[in-house]
Amino acid sequence: MKNEKNNHNKYLITGGAGFIGSHLVENLLSAGSKVIVYDNFSTGFETNLIQAQESLNKGLTVIKADIRDVEKLNLAMRGVDGVFHLAALVSVPISIDNPSLSFDINSRGTQIVLEQARKNNVFRVVLASSAAVYGENLSLPLKESESNKPISPYGLDKYFSEQIGSLYSDLYKMNVTCLRFFNVFGPRQPPDSCYSGVVSIFAKKITSKEKATIYGDGSQTRDFVYVKDVVNALTLSMNSLKSGFYTYNVGSGREISVNELWELFCQISELKQEPDYKLAREGDIKRSLASIDKIKLDLGYNPAVYEIFKKNIRETLNWLASIESLKKI
Repeated sequence: MKNEKNNHNKYLITGGAGFIGSHLVENLLSAGSKVIVYDNFSTGFETNLIQAQESLNKGLTVIKADIRDVEKLNLAMRGVDGVFHLAALVSVPISIDNPSLSFDINSRGTQIVLEQARKNNVFRVVLASSAAVYGENLSLPLKESESNKPISPYGLDKYFSEQIGSLYSDLYKMNVTCLRFFNVFGPRQPPDSCYSGVVSIFAKKITSKEKATIYGDGSQTRDFVYVKDVVNALTLSMNSLKSGFYTYNVGSGREISVNELWELFCQISELKQEPDYKLAREGDIKRSLASIDKIKLDLGYNPAVYEIFKKNIRETLNWLASIESLKKI
């Protein structure tokens, strides 16, 4: 395994047609890199790649396949410098209903990705992990050194994936970085699937002039981080000069309640709608807030401030409104 940084210019992105992956694709292509999107399109969309294909197609290859297809994944990694592993089953409720599927995709799938990266002498693998590894930990803001007590199969699989990454780094001298995403939002996040985040769901409700459903009393908090800040964290991790295994939180470092988020949507849209409250969902945590000191210090990560957060919410709302308008044509 290489242990010195080379000039990275070719990357494979599993789940590259998804919400986060497609933004990463555009970022890397615009920097002149060659990109292989490896996606089974179960939750990703070809339309997410249209802009990249039209303007920067020379550096883009798209492979439709599953990460559990070892032979296809091995072939896709030939000559690749770095791998971003974003493909996953990301729904906590689905993981609770079908823990075997969650384990197969998230845990076993990660091991397969790391093994093929090892066989192909890939310089660095960046794994998408989750704040779900912390579970209901109220030692806020959460530092990477906090104990991990997942309360869902999804959270457990993400934690297990980190442990696999650490083992591969120790045993095979691989460079592996795990990024614990908090609540990511932005354009291209689908608002009408079981994988949707609360920001995209609220944007859909506002666009449709419907009441939002809030599970619990709405006082639960989340650390919302814009997708472009996440892409920045991903690229900073890949370009790091550090060798070995690292874990970082990727959030905004701000705590916002679900009630406050809905009120912000109402302010931006100038539409006042009282939400419907329902019983809290199984597997949902009460509070979440990232400490981002480590990634700031090590990688120079600097997410948007709160005023920019409101601008990013507006951009997300405007994107969805434009999509809904196109559907009516």
